[in-house]
This record gives sequence, C-alpha cells and structure tokens, in this order.
Amino acid sequence: WKLARGIFAISNEIGNEYSIRYGARQFVTVTDGLKTFATGALTRPQKSLRIYFMGLFHFSYSSNLRAFLDSLKILRAQLPDWKIDFTARCGHIHFTPQADDQITILPYATELEVESDLEKADLLYLPMPFADAAQAFSRFSLSTKLVTYLGSGIPILFHGPEDAAANRVLEDSNAAIRLNTNGPELMAKILLDGLKNRNEIAENALRLARE
Repeated sequence: WKLARGIFAISNEIGNEYSIRYGARQFVTVTDGLKTFATGALTRPQKSLRIYFMGLFHFSYSSNLRAFLDSLKILRAQLPDWKIDFTARCGHIHFTPQADDQITILPYATELEVESDLEKADLLYLPMPFADAAQAFSRFSLSTKLVTYLGSGIPILFHGPEDAAANRVLEDSNAAIRLNTNGPELMAKILLDGLKNRNEIAENALRLARE
C-alpha cells in the first residue's frame, strides 16, 4: 500500500479504510462497467410486484431473505388483488422455503436468459448481510450485480445495513428502495411507500450507471 505507484479500489469506502489503516494515499475507484443501458425506466404493470434476484446467493443472505419473504406475505394480505412473487436465479438457497413463500429458484443461466428474466421483473433484489461476522463484506463490497441492476431500467430494492457501501451509493443518488431492517412489518411499509416513486428511482439508477 505504501510503496505502490498507483492504487485502484472497488469502492470509496474500502479505499478510505485502507488509508486509515496503512497511511493516507490517493486512489482511483474502479467498478464493473456496462456497455449498454436501458433508454429509460421500463413500464411495469399495475398491481404487479415480481421481485427478481440473480447471481450467487451467499449463505449470509439467508436471514435477509427469510425476513423479506415474510414481509411479502404481509403485503399479499394487504393487497389480495396484486401479483406478488419472488424469483431467484441462483441455483439454490441455504434454507428450505415455507409452503406459502411463493418463491421460484432457477438454475444459473446465460446472459440472454437473464435478460429475458429482467423483462418480467418489477423490482431487482440486492441483499447485503446484517450479521457482525459479515460486517467487512457489507461495508466495502460493490457487487457486479449492482452495476447490472443500475443499467436495467428496473427499480432496485436494496436490503442491508445502512453502513454498507452499496447502501451509501444508492442513498446518495436516490437510486433504490432501501430496506435497512429485517423487521417484516416495517419492510412491507417501506416497500409499499417506495413503489410510489419507482420510475424516479429507476431513472436515478440509470443516471448513476452512466456516471
């Protein structure tokens, strides 16, 4: 760190943390990039809440997903005429779903299949773990799927701690509905309120992706 001629960091948070630990250095933040972007926020059906996750489902996301699936049950009770479900293209998850979870687990697939999935999604789920043991993971990580989600034209639903790098990036640009809790009732309320601004959130995400 001290002798390097140049430093690249995956997020501002990890670059700043290393500067505190090992000595102040200038660094350049480099994330994944995108070759194409949606032209704008994609139109979605009324009374539809199809949530989609793609990528590796880390075991530390399990408590997030369990709480989130419970929040969707609350919304189904409040909105009986809505279509509300969850699709995860991740191969498997690390717990056995309950009978009424309405979750579909799909195998890993090609980019073309993922693009087809996105055409049917209303929200893109981005979890980061709350557990103390995963604190460094949440605080400093900016995942590949975050960048993919930003350019999709579909609103992002971030679910993780407030001090997560991804939360800070999304909060600064108002580019996601953010669930900074694992309390199902509060999550259901935040999600329903956030849906009122879904187009604005998707447009902000696209702007951030271009930047």
